[in-house]
Amino acid sequence: MGRRRLCTLVSNSDTLGWTRANEITRPWVWDQLEKQGYAVVESFLKRDACKQLRSTIDQLRCDRLVPNATHFVAGDGSRELLVKSQIFETETHVKGILEQAPCLSLLHNDTSLRERINQGMPTLNLQSHSVKLQYNAGKGGCFPMHFDSEPTVDARVMTAIIYLNEG
Repeated sequence: MGRRRLCTLVSNSDTLGWTRANEITRPWVWDQLEKQGYAVVESFLKRDACKQLRSTIDQLRCDRLVPNATHFVAGDGSRELLVKSQIFETETHVKGILEQAPCLSLLHNDTSLRERINQGMPTLNLQSHSVKLQYNAGKGGCFPMHFDSEPTVDARVMTAIIYLNEG
């Protein structure tokens, strides 16, 4: 079977037609990040963009998503790999994925979110970003409490999550 092109997202300004992208630079977001360690911006993407990303997940999960595995780093520096049941993913650095899923390519190449975060928290000085697409099949699949990164694993300092659950 040949490679499928999954979706094409069209916008007038920012790549995915962010609906509330300016909210990212508002003081309440940075206040919440400082006080709580996270901030939630509801309805960040337009409904059509969400539908196209959902469609991409549905099509990729047949043959391009692999089980999620997390590296746990112990206090002594040793590492353990934990494979999570019912959670599957891919990343934009996986060979061929950007060609197969153009909407992921658009997210991968769009710097607008990173630029807005740098406006709100200039001390972060984010220089790069990556995109991971993840699917939770249910049936008990979940994440244990964890930090998204550890300096000995990678240089990640912030994670932005876009949930595409229906309802």
